[in-house]
Amino acid sequence: MLKKFYNKKYLSIALHAFGAIAFLVLLAAIFFRFGELKAATAEFFGILRPVLIALVVSYFCNPLMKLGERYAFGWLDRFPRFPKILKRIFALLLTYLAVLLIVAGILLLTIPEIVNNYESLIENLTEFVLIGVEWVDSILHLANIDSIAELIVQNADRLLGMAADLLTTGIVAILRFLYSLILAMVLSFFMLLYKESWTAGLKRAVVAVLPRKWYAEISDTLIFANRTFGRYLLGSVFDSVLVGVETFLALTIFGVPYAALVSVVVGVTNIIPYFGPFIGAIPSFFIILTQDVFKAFLFLVLVLVIQQIDGNIINPRIVGKTTSINSMWVILAITVIGGWLGILGMVIAIPLFSVIYMVVRRLVNTRLKKRGLSTETDNYAASFSVSQYRRQQRAEQSGTDSIKKEEDEQ
Repeated sequence: MLKKFYNKKYLSIALHAFGAIAFLVLLAAIFFRFGELKAATAEFFGILRPVLIALVVSYFCNPLMKLGERYAFGWLDRFPRFPKILKRIFALLLTYLAVLLIVAGILLLTIPEIVNNYESLIENLTEFVLIGVEWVDSILHLANIDSIAELIVQNADRLLGMAADLLTTGIVAILRFLYSLILAMVLSFFMLLYKESWTAGLKRAVVAVLPRKWYAEISDTLIFANRTFGRYLLGSVFDSVLVGVETFLALTIFGVPYAALVSVVVGVTNIIPYFGPFIGAIPSFFIILTQDVFKAFLFLVLVLVIQQIDGNIINPRIVGKTTSINSMWVILAITVIGGWLGILGMVIAIPLFSVIYMVVRRLVNTRLKKRGLSTETDNYAASFSVSQYRRQQRAEQSGTDSIKKEEDEQ
Protein backbone atom coordinates (compact mmCIF):
# COMPACT_ATOMS: atom_id res chain seq x y z
CA MET A 1 0.00 0.00 0.00
CA LEU A 2 2.89 2.31 0.79
CA LYS A 3 4.44 1.73 -2.63
CA LYS A 4 1.31 3.18 -4.22
CA PHE A 5 1.90 6.57 -2.61
CA TYR A 6 5.69 6.42 -2.81
CA ASN A 7 7.16 8.52 -5.62
CA LYS A 8 10.92 8.93 -5.90
CA LYS A 9 10.66 12.16 -7.88
CA TYR A 10 8.42 13.94 -5.35
CA LEU A 11 10.49 12.63 -2.45
CA SER A 12 13.62 14.09 -4.02
CA ILE A 13 11.86 17.44 -4.52
CA ALA A 14 10.65 17.43 -0.92
CA LEU A 15 14.12 16.63 0.42
CA HIS A 16 15.71 19.40 -1.66
CA ALA A 17 13.07 21.88 -0.52
CA PHE A 18 13.56 20.89 3.10
CA GLY A 19 17.32 21.28 2.73
CA ALA A 20 16.97 24.71 1.15
CA ILE A 21 14.59 25.89 3.89
CA ALA A 22 16.87 24.53 6.61
CA PHE A 23 19.86 26.29 5.03
CA LEU A 24 17.96 29.60 4.89
CA VAL A 25 16.88 29.22 8.51
CA LEU A 26 20.50 28.53 9.49
CA LEU A 27 21.71 31.64 7.63
CA ALA A 28 19.01 33.76 9.29
CA ALA A 29 19.96 32.40 12.72
CA ILE A 30 23.64 33.19 12.08
CA PHE A 31 22.82 36.69 10.82
CA PHE A 32 20.41 37.73 13.58
CA ARG A 33 22.09 35.83 16.42
CA PHE A 34 25.73 36.23 15.41
CA GLY A 35 26.83 37.67 18.77
CA GLU A 36 25.21 34.88 20.75
CA LEU A 37 26.52 32.27 18.32
CA LYS A 38 30.05 33.66 18.59
CA ALA A 39 29.85 33.69 22.40
CA ALA A 40 28.56 30.11 22.46
CA THR A 41 31.27 29.01 20.02
CA ALA A 42 33.95 30.77 22.08
CA GLU A 43 32.67 29.08 25.24
CA PHE A 44 32.59 25.70 23.50
CA PHE A 45 36.14 26.04 22.21
CA GLY A 46 37.17 27.39 25.62
CA ILE A 47 36.05 24.09 27.12
CA LEU A 48 37.88 22.20 24.38
CA ARG A 49 41.00 24.37 24.69
CA PRO A 50 43.03 21.73 26.61
CA VAL A 51 42.11 19.12 23.99
CA LEU A 52 43.10 21.43 21.11
CA ILE A 53 46.39 22.33 22.80
CA ALA A 54 47.00 18.62 23.46
CA LEU A 55 46.46 17.83 19.77
CA VAL A 56 48.92 20.55 18.75
CA VAL A 57 51.48 19.34 21.30
CA SER A 58 50.98 15.76 20.09
CA TYR A 59 51.63 16.83 16.49
CA PHE A 60 54.87 18.47 17.52
CA CYS A 61 56.01 15.65 19.81
CA ASN A 62 54.99 12.69 17.62
CA PRO A 63 57.98 12.94 15.20
CA LEU A 64 60.39 13.32 18.12
CA MET A 65 58.81 10.31 19.82
CA LYS A 66 59.21 8.23 16.65
CA LEU A 67 62.88 9.22 16.42
CA GLY A 68 63.36 8.25 20.06
CA GLU A 69 61.71 4.86 19.54
CA ARG A 70 63.75 4.16 16.42
CA TYR A 71 67.21 5.40 17.37
CA ALA A 72 67.45 6.00 21.13
CA PHE A 73 65.57 2.87 22.23
CA GLY A 74 65.57 0.75 19.09
CA TRP A 75 68.01 -1.66 20.70
CA LEU A 76 65.23 -2.80 23.06
CA ASP A 77 63.65 -4.67 20.11
CA ARG A 78 66.34 -7.31 20.53
CA PHE A 79 64.50 -8.43 23.67
CA PRO A 80 61.13 -9.89 22.58
CA ARG A 81 59.83 -10.08 26.13
CA PHE A 82 60.49 -6.41 26.86
CA PRO A 83 57.10 -4.57 27.04
CA LYS A 84 56.50 -2.27 24.08
CA ILE A 85 54.63 0.15 26.31
CA LEU A 86 57.80 0.79 28.35
CA LYS A 87 59.71 1.58 25.18
CA ARG A 88 57.01 4.12 24.25
CA ILE A 89 57.11 5.64 27.77
CA PHE A 90 60.91 6.01 27.62
CA ALA A 91 60.67 7.68 24.20
CA LEU A 92 57.93 10.04 25.46
CA LEU A 93 59.90 11.02 28.55
CA LEU A 94 62.93 11.73 26.37
CA THR A 95 60.75 13.80 24.02
CA TYR A 96 59.31 15.93 26.82
CA LEU A 97 62.79 16.34 28.30
CA ALA A 98 64.05 17.63 24.94
CA VAL A 99 61.12 20.09 24.72
CA LEU A 100 61.77 21.31 28.28
CA LEU A 101 65.46 21.80 27.47
CA ILE A 102 64.53 23.87 24.41
CA VAL A 103 62.17 26.05 26.46
CA ALA A 104 64.79 26.36 29.22
CA GLY A 105 67.39 27.39 26.63
CA ILE A 106 65.10 30.13 25.33
CA LEU A 107 64.45 31.38 28.86
CA LEU A 108 68.17 31.33 29.71
CA LEU A 109 68.80 33.33 26.56
CA THR A 110 66.26 36.05 27.29
CA ILE A 111 65.86 36.32 31.09
CA PRO A 112 69.50 37.33 31.86
CA GLU A 113 69.27 40.11 29.28
CA ILE A 114 66.03 41.38 30.83
CA VAL A 115 67.53 41.24 34.34
CA ASN A 116 70.78 42.95 33.34
CA ASN A 117 69.00 45.72 31.44
CA TYR A 118 65.96 46.01 33.72
CA GLU A 119 66.88 49.35 35.30
CA SER A 120 67.87 51.00 32.02
CA LEU A 121 64.79 49.56 30.29
CA ILE A 122 62.43 50.94 32.97
CA GLU A 123 64.21 54.30 32.96
CA ASN A 124 64.06 54.60 29.19
CA LEU A 125 60.43 53.46 29.09
CA THR A 126 59.53 56.08 31.72
CA GLU A 127 61.27 58.80 29.73
CA PHE A 128 59.60 57.59 26.56
CA VAL A 129 56.17 57.67 28.22
CA LEU A 130 56.76 61.21 29.55
CA ILE A 131 57.69 62.37 26.06
CA GLY A 132 54.51 60.75 24.75
CA VAL A 133 52.42 62.47 27.43
CA GLU A 134 53.92 65.86 26.55
CA TRP A 135 53.22 65.22 22.86
CA VAL A 136 49.58 64.31 23.59
CA ASP A 137 49.28 67.38 25.85
CA SER A 138 50.42 69.66 23.04
CA ILE A 139 47.84 68.14 20.67
CA LEU A 140 45.06 68.49 23.28
CA HIS A 141 46.07 72.10 23.95
CA LEU A 142 45.78 72.96 20.26
CA ALA A 143 42.30 71.42 20.28
CA ASN A 144 41.29 73.50 23.37
CA ILE A 145 40.99 70.37 25.50
CA ASP A 146 42.25 69.97 29.06
CA SER A 147 45.68 68.44 29.47
CA ILE A 148 45.97 64.71 29.73
CA ALA A 149 47.10 65.00 33.35
CA GLU A 150 43.88 66.85 34.28
CA LEU A 151 41.81 64.29 32.41
CA ILE A 152 43.51 61.50 34.33
CA VAL A 153 42.86 63.25 37.66
CA GLN A 154 39.22 63.87 36.78
CA ASN A 155 38.67 60.24 35.83
CA ALA A 156 40.99 58.70 38.43
CA ASP A 157 38.29 56.50 40.04
CA ARG A 158 37.12 55.18 36.70
CA LEU A 159 40.69 54.51 35.53
CA LEU A 160 41.56 52.72 38.78
CA GLY A 161 38.46 50.56 38.42
CA MET A 162 39.37 49.73 34.82
CA ALA A 163 42.94 48.92 35.85
CA ALA A 164 41.71 46.65 38.65
CA ASP A 165 39.35 44.86 36.27
CA LEU A 166 42.11 44.41 33.70
CA LEU A 167 44.49 43.10 36.35
CA THR A 168 41.89 40.65 37.67
CA THR A 169 40.98 39.52 34.16
CA GLY A 170 44.65 39.09 33.28
CA ILE A 171 45.37 37.02 36.39
CA VAL A 172 42.33 34.80 35.74
CA ALA A 173 43.34 34.38 32.08
CA ILE A 174 46.88 33.40 33.08
CA LEU A 175 45.61 30.87 35.63
CA ARG A 176 43.19 29.38 33.08
CA PHE A 177 45.96 29.14 30.51
CA LEU A 178 48.29 27.41 32.98
CA TYR A 179 45.50 24.97 33.92
CA SER A 180 44.78 24.28 30.24
CA LEU A 181 48.49 23.84 29.52
CA ILE A 182 49.04 21.36 32.36
CA LEU A 183 45.92 19.39 31.43
CA ALA A 184 46.95 19.49 27.75
CA MET A 185 50.40 18.07 28.54
CA VAL A 186 48.81 15.19 30.46
CA LEU A 187 46.31 14.56 27.64
CA SER A 188 49.03 14.68 24.98
CA PHE A 189 51.09 12.14 26.94
CA PHE A 190 48.25 9.62 26.93
CA MET A 191 47.28 10.49 23.33
CA LEU A 192 50.77 9.57 22.16
CA LEU A 193 51.10 6.62 24.53
CA TYR A 194 47.97 4.90 23.21
CA LYS A 195 47.70 6.55 19.78
CA GLU A 196 47.36 3.27 17.84
CA SER A 197 44.70 1.98 20.22
CA TRP A 198 42.38 5.00 20.29
CA THR A 199 42.74 5.72 16.56
CA ALA A 200 41.83 2.08 15.80
CA GLY A 201 38.83 2.33 18.16
CA LEU A 202 37.71 5.53 16.45
CA LYS A 203 37.96 3.88 13.02
CA ARG A 204 35.99 0.88 14.32
CA ALA A 205 33.16 3.13 15.55
CA VAL A 206 33.05 5.09 12.26
CA VAL A 207 32.93 1.88 10.20
CA ALA A 208 30.10 0.56 12.35
CA VAL A 209 27.98 3.70 11.98
CA LEU A 210 28.65 5.09 8.50
CA PRO A 211 28.21 3.47 5.07
CA ARG A 212 31.35 2.14 3.42
CA LYS A 213 31.39 4.94 0.80
CA TRP A 214 31.19 7.63 3.47
CA TYR A 215 33.89 5.95 5.51
CA ALA A 216 36.23 5.99 2.51
CA GLU A 217 35.59 9.70 1.97
CA ILE A 218 36.07 10.54 5.65
CA SER A 219 39.19 8.38 5.82
CA ASP A 220 40.74 10.16 2.83
CA THR A 221 39.84 13.54 4.35
CA LEU A 222 41.39 12.65 7.72
CA ILE A 223 44.56 11.36 6.04
CA PHE A 224 44.79 14.61 4.07
CA ALA A 225 44.13 16.66 7.23
CA ASN A 226 46.77 14.75 9.19
CA ARG A 227 49.35 15.24 6.45
CA THR A 228 48.45 18.91 5.98
CA PHE A 229 48.48 19.82 9.68
CA GLY A 230 51.60 17.80 10.44
CA ARG A 231 53.72 19.16 7.60
CA TYR A 232 52.48 22.72 7.99
CA LEU A 233 52.88 23.00 11.77
CA LEU A 234 56.29 21.30 11.90
CA GLY A 235 57.50 23.30 8.91
CA SER A 236 56.24 26.55 10.45
CA VAL A 237 57.99 25.86 13.77
CA PHE A 238 61.29 25.01 12.03
CA ASP A 239 60.98 28.10 9.83
CA SER A 240 60.28 30.30 12.88
CA VAL A 241 63.40 28.94 14.62
CA LEU A 242 65.46 29.86 11.56
CA VAL A 243 63.93 33.36 11.47
CA GLY A 244 64.73 33.84 15.17
CA VAL A 245 68.35 32.72 14.66
CA GLU A 246 68.75 34.92 11.57
CA THR A 247 67.31 37.91 13.44
CA PHE A 248 69.64 37.33 16.42
CA LEU A 249 72.72 37.11 14.20
CA ALA A 250 71.77 40.22 12.21
CA LEU A 251 70.99 42.29 15.33
CA THR A 252 74.21 41.16 17.02
CA ILE A 253 76.33 42.05 13.97
CA PHE A 254 74.83 45.56 13.77
CA GLY A 255 74.90 46.09 17.54
CA VAL A 256 71.15 46.48 18.02
CA PRO A 257 70.22 46.40 21.75
CA TYR A 258 68.10 43.64 23.29
CA ALA A 259 69.06 41.29 20.44
CA ALA A 260 68.21 38.04 22.26
CA LEU A 261 64.86 39.26 23.64
CA VAL A 262 63.75 40.77 20.33
CA SER A 263 64.84 37.68 18.35
CA VAL A 264 62.75 35.39 20.55
CA VAL A 265 59.71 37.67 20.15
CA VAL A 266 60.13 37.82 16.36
CA GLY A 267 60.72 34.06 16.09
CA VAL A 268 57.72 33.07 18.22
CA THR A 269 55.27 35.44 16.51
CA ASN A 270 56.53 34.35 13.08
CA ILE A 271 54.50 31.14 13.53
CA ILE A 272 51.41 33.26 12.77
CA PRO A 273 51.38 33.75 8.98
CA TYR A 274 51.17 37.23 7.40
CA PHE A 275 50.30 39.08 10.63
CA GLY A 276 52.94 37.42 12.84
CA PRO A 277 55.93 39.52 11.68
CA PHE A 278 54.00 42.74 12.39
CA ILE A 279 52.79 41.47 15.79
CA GLY A 280 56.39 40.76 16.81
CA ALA A 281 58.08 43.72 15.14
CA ILE A 282 55.90 46.53 16.53
CA PRO A 283 56.54 45.99 20.30
CA SER A 284 60.19 45.12 19.58
CA PHE A 285 60.57 48.40 17.68
CA PHE A 286 59.32 50.43 20.66
CA ILE A 287 61.58 48.50 23.07
CA ILE A 288 64.64 49.32 20.95
CA LEU A 289 63.37 52.87 20.40
CA THR A 290 63.70 53.59 24.14
CA GLN A 291 67.42 52.84 23.83
CA ASP A 292 68.44 54.06 20.37
CA VAL A 293 66.27 55.72 17.70
CA PHE A 294 68.59 54.91 14.80
CA LYS A 295 68.96 51.26 15.83
CA ALA A 296 65.17 50.96 16.12
CA PHE A 297 64.67 51.94 12.47
CA LEU A 298 67.64 49.78 11.50
CA PHE A 299 65.83 46.89 13.21
CA LEU A 300 62.77 47.47 11.00
CA VAL A 301 64.94 47.38 7.87
CA LEU A 302 66.66 44.16 8.98
CA VAL A 303 63.35 42.49 9.83
CA LEU A 304 61.94 43.51 6.44
CA VAL A 305 64.95 42.02 4.63
CA ILE A 306 64.81 38.80 6.69
CA GLN A 307 61.07 38.42 6.07
CA GLN A 308 61.54 38.88 2.32
CA ILE A 309 64.27 36.24 2.24
CA ASP A 310 62.20 33.89 4.40
CA GLY A 311 58.94 34.41 2.50
CA ASN A 312 60.42 34.01 -0.99
CA ILE A 313 63.24 31.49 -0.48
CA ILE A 314 63.29 29.64 2.86
CA ASN A 315 59.61 29.17 3.76
CA PRO A 316 58.52 27.72 0.36
CA ARG A 317 61.31 25.12 0.58
CA ILE A 318 60.42 24.10 4.16
CA VAL A 319 56.62 24.21 4.11
CA GLY A 320 56.35 23.55 0.36
CA LYS A 321 52.93 23.26 -1.27
CA THR A 322 51.23 21.86 1.82
CA THR A 323 48.36 24.30 1.38
CA SER A 324 47.16 25.01 -2.15
CA ILE A 325 45.13 28.17 -1.43
CA ASN A 326 45.87 31.68 -2.66
CA SER A 327 46.67 34.74 -0.56
CA MET A 328 43.10 36.08 -0.47
CA TRP A 329 41.78 32.88 1.13
CA VAL A 330 44.76 32.80 3.50
CA ILE A 331 44.03 36.30 4.85
CA LEU A 332 40.30 35.53 5.06
CA ALA A 333 40.99 32.28 6.95
CA ILE A 334 43.32 33.98 9.43
CA THR A 335 40.83 36.79 10.04
CA VAL A 336 37.75 34.60 10.54
CA ILE A 337 39.26 31.59 12.35
CA GLY A 338 41.61 33.81 14.35
CA GLY A 339 38.66 35.96 15.42
CA TRP A 340 36.88 32.86 16.74
CA LEU A 341 39.78 30.93 18.29
CA GLY A 342 42.29 33.69 19.06
CA ILE A 343 46.03 33.07 18.68
CA LEU A 344 45.56 29.31 18.33
CA GLY A 345 43.09 29.93 15.51
CA MET A 346 45.57 32.16 13.70
CA VAL A 347 48.21 29.42 13.91
CA ILE A 348 45.99 26.61 12.58
CA ALA A 349 43.87 28.79 10.24
CA ILE A 350 45.72 27.92 7.02
CA PRO A 351 45.80 24.09 7.35
CA LEU A 352 42.23 24.03 8.72
CA PHE A 353 40.91 26.15 5.85
CA SER A 354 42.91 24.05 3.39
CA VAL A 355 41.11 20.92 4.60
CA ILE A 356 37.70 22.67 4.40
CA TYR A 357 38.56 23.96 0.92
CA MET A 358 39.50 20.43 -0.21
CA VAL A 359 36.22 18.97 1.08
CA VAL A 360 34.10 21.69 -0.57
CA ARG A 361 36.07 21.38 -3.83
CA ARG A 362 35.51 17.61 -3.87
CA LEU A 363 31.76 18.04 -3.31
CA VAL A 364 31.51 20.68 -6.06
CA ASN A 365 33.45 18.51 -8.52
CA THR A 366 31.20 15.53 -7.75
CA ARG A 367 28.06 17.59 -8.44
CA LEU A 368 29.52 19.00 -11.67
CA LYS A 369 30.42 15.52 -12.93
CA LYS A 370 26.90 14.29 -12.21
CA ARG A 371 25.51 17.18 -14.29
CA GLY A 372 27.92 16.48 -17.13
CA LEU A 373 29.86 19.73 -16.67
CA SER A 374 33.57 20.42 -16.64
CA THR A 375 35.43 20.56 -13.33
CA GLU A 376 38.14 22.91 -14.61
CA THR A 377 37.81 26.42 -13.18
CA ASP A 378 39.32 28.08 -16.27
CA ASN A 379 36.43 26.81 -18.41
CA TYR A 380 34.02 29.05 -16.46
CA ALA A 381 36.06 32.25 -16.78
CA ALA A 382 34.35 33.38 -20.01
CA SER A 383 30.92 31.89 -19.28
CA PHE A 384 28.14 33.88 -17.62
CA SER A 385 25.74 31.01 -16.97
CA VAL A 386 25.48 27.25 -17.05
CA SER A 387 23.20 27.37 -20.10
CA GLN A 388 25.72 29.52 -21.97
CA TYR A 389 28.45 27.08 -21.00
CA ARG A 390 26.31 24.15 -22.23
CA ARG A 391 25.82 25.90 -25.61
CA GLN A 392 29.53 26.51 -25.85
CA GLN A 393 30.21 22.86 -25.00
CA ARG A 394 27.71 21.65 -27.65
CA ALA A 395 29.29 23.99 -30.22
CA GLU A 396 32.74 22.64 -29.49
CA GLN A 397 31.41 19.09 -29.64
CA SER A 398 29.66 19.71 -33.00
CA GLY A 399 32.83 21.29 -34.37
CA THR A 400 34.82 18.25 -33.32
CA ASP A 401 32.26 15.94 -34.93
CA SER A 402 32.38 17.91 -38.22
CA ILE A 403 36.17 17.73 -38.28
CA LYS A 404 36.04 13.96 -37.73
CA LYS A 405 33.46 13.65 -40.53
CA GLU A 406 35.69 15.57 -42.98
CA GLU A 407 38.66 13.39 -42.05
CA ASP A 408 36.58 10.24 -42.65
CA GLU A 409 35.45 11.53 -46.07
CA GLN A 410 39.04 12.25 -47.09
